This record gives sequence, structure tokens and C-alpha cells, in this order.
Amino acid sequence: KIGKYSLDFDGTNDYVETANNSSLNYYNKASAFTATGWVKSSTSAFEYIWGKCDTAGVQPGWWGAFTNSLIYMRVNDASAGYNTRLYAQGTGNASDGNWHHLAFVKTTGYSSVADLKIYLDGTSLSLSDAGSSAALSYGPSSSVGMRLGDMGFAAANSEFTGQIDEFSFWSGSLSQANITSLAAGAKANAIT
Repeated sequence: KIGKYSLDFDGTNDYVETANNSSLNYYNKASAFTATGWVKSSTSAFEYIWGKCDTAGVQPGWWGAFTNSLIYMRVNDASAGYNTRLYAQGTGNASDGNWHHLAFVKTTGYSSVADLKIYLDGTSLSLSDAGSSAALSYGPSSSVGMRLGDMGFAAANSEFTGQIDEFSFWSGSLSQANITSLAAGAKANAIT
């Protein structure tokens, strides 16, 4: 999106993975984080955009995904995994073949969908519950690296098809003003 280079994913076994680093985990239920980036896709299928979610046992971690009309964010607890989760969805089309800025925010709250935020092109989406189970008890510190183009482990038939650029991760919840600034083209290193 910014410049002439981006990561291009074909939806089949393509992803970029970081090493497992503790700075990409959050260790208690009240920890906050923000993941942002530009995406360009024209798929109508459910696809994971990015995440850090373990495949083993209780699947602790988080991910962001979309279809052609809904954008999703999910946070799984380390104690009970996908059985204890916050799972939100908002209406928005980020897969229309144009570049869109997405931001996924987990605030310091841990008890309901109101503690998650999804932004599309700098605008906060109205979220509904997509299957949350209970308040988080712990923080999901998964043992895998963060992935772009997937959720953190290979999820068959759900890998991202399209382009990703300017991905950034913060240990804290960015303000709406910061996210609006990023969606307007500000560089991530300009956000403090």
C-alpha cells in the first residue's frame, strides 16, 4: 500500500512467521494489544489474516479474519482455550479488491465483546458476539510465532489470499485517533 512492495499470499500454504517471542504474548487477562495493517483481497471465503494461536491442547492465542461482509477477532484463554474465549464480529467489507486498513484491539478488559475493537479504514465497527463463552481467566501466551496470512498454525482452507502491507503490533491498545492516523497513511513508527 505504501511504496511498491507488499507481501502476496495465494491462500495455499503461504504465510510469514516470526520466531516465538515473549514480547508478542500477553500474560494476563488484563493485558492489551493492537495489531494493524493494510490488506487487499477479493475473496468471499472465511480467511485468517494474522494471528498467534497455538495448535496444541487448548489453542491459546488470538487471531483476526474476514469474509466478504464480516470481520472477526477472537482471543482464546490459556486455561481453557477455545472453550473460554472472547469472539467478536463486525459488518464491513475488507475483501472487495481494494486496499483497506484493519486494526484489531484487545483492551485491558476481559469479560465481554465490549473489550475487543475492530477498525476498518479508521472507523470503529459496531461489534456483536460471534460465540464468546466466558470471561478470560488468564492470558493466552501461545508457544508459536505470530503469522501473517494465517492464524498461527496451518488451518486448512482458511489461509489468506491477497496482499498484506505495513503490519504492526503494539503491546497496548491504540486510541481511535492513532488508528485513524494510521488509516490516513501515517507510518507506524510515528505512533508512540
